[in-house]
Amino acid sequence: MENMGNSTIMVVDDNPTNLRVLIDYLEESGYETMVAPSGERAIQQLEHAQPDLILLDIMMPGLDGFETCKVFKDDKESKNIPVIFMTALSDTEKKLKGFNMGAVDYITKPFQQEEVLARINTHLIIQRQKKELLFLNNKLSESNTKLTETNIQLSRVNAELTQAIETREKIYSIFSDDIFGSMGSIFGLSGRIVRSAESLLNDTFVKTAVNIQRSASYTQKIFENLMGWIKLQSGAIEPSPDIIPLNKIVDRSIIPMNQQAKEKQITITNTIVENELVFVDENMTDDIFQHLMTNSIKYCVAGDKITISSKNLGDYEEIQIKDTGIGISEENQRKLFKINSTIKEHGTAGEKGAGLGLIICNELVKKLNGKIWITSQLGKGTTTYLTLPKNRRSGMLGDITIEDLP
Repeated sequence: MENMGNSTIMVVDDNPTNLRVLIDYLEESGYETMVAPSGERAIQQLEHAQPDLILLDIMMPGLDGFETCKVFKDDKESKNIPVIFMTALSDTEKKLKGFNMGAVDYITKPFQQEEVLARINTHLIIQRQKKELLFLNNKLSESNTKLTETNIQLSRVNAELTQAIETREKIYSIFSDDIFGSMGSIFGLSGRIVRSAESLLNDTFVKTAVNIQRSASYTQKIFENLMGWIKLQSGAIEPSPDIIPLNKIVDRSIIPMNQQAKEKQITITNTIVENELVFVDENMTDDIFQHLMTNSIKYCVAGDKITISSKNLGDYEEIQIKDTGIGISEENQRKLFKINSTIKEHGTAGEKGAGLGLIICNELVKKLNGKIWITSQLGKGTTTYLTLPKNRRSGMLGDITIEDLP
């Protein structure tokens, strides 16, 4: 068997003869020794030095071996030191009590040198193996933690890579389907103008010119949305928030929509009161509302209504843009705000789009620390919900009124 010499053994016994016998055995075998004539002294010594194993007599004045062992096991510094009881007692009850107190073994008096050394050596080997196992378990735990962190990083990188691929495919789709299609339409319509040049004021010429204007406007809008989205993805756009009246933003977003709404016979109503303030980037918020208003008008028919309202949620203002239009199917609702499954359905008057509006809105809202979501029912209309912060950088705007603005 492997010899665990150079280990330190504490011997706790009130009998000087027993102490001398054990110390001779141990030192002859190469062990370092610590000696304590009582349980109290042993406890004091453990405050300054930690042995590798303790030989503890049961029958001692003052604290007996059982009481001393309990103190050892209740202390976080000494609880893992193996304890071997020494006793002349042979009854099973006492031995079981010792094991229940945390002892690992017994040796009986009178001592047999070979047995004593064998038991000590065995438990020192077991203790060393426990420490090695604990060390390996800690290393394994550290490795698992690092592996988990690495997996999280890989997952993040994979998500970013997937997003990059989807972004590339989306850009390709816009160029191949929308922009090239629109340019083809412009090319074809311009040919009709050339063929109608001899009678420039006929109906065909006028209709063709109008269609060219619409195609050019659509192409321009695609480029604007695409460039805005690319800037968002690259981090080139960062908010500069300020305190702004919400109704001012909404009124401003409605103005360029009035002509289209009038042509489709759609009524737009803004019910937001003047003293509702939000802490946002004004340009970003303008873009959000123009995209959302464009969407609402796009999927409304003659006689439909669009109502913009809001309610105070404390730190946030919740805005609702509710229309009575054609609504969105459950299948298409699941595709909203997703770059890889955008919806490109034509509006009720044939209006086309690249499917980027809601994606841009979602990105802008995130940058403003808000949220956006949509509920809809086919044939009954759609409600877009939007939350925007009412806070300055360090608190709510509860004590700020419209008069506080410059």
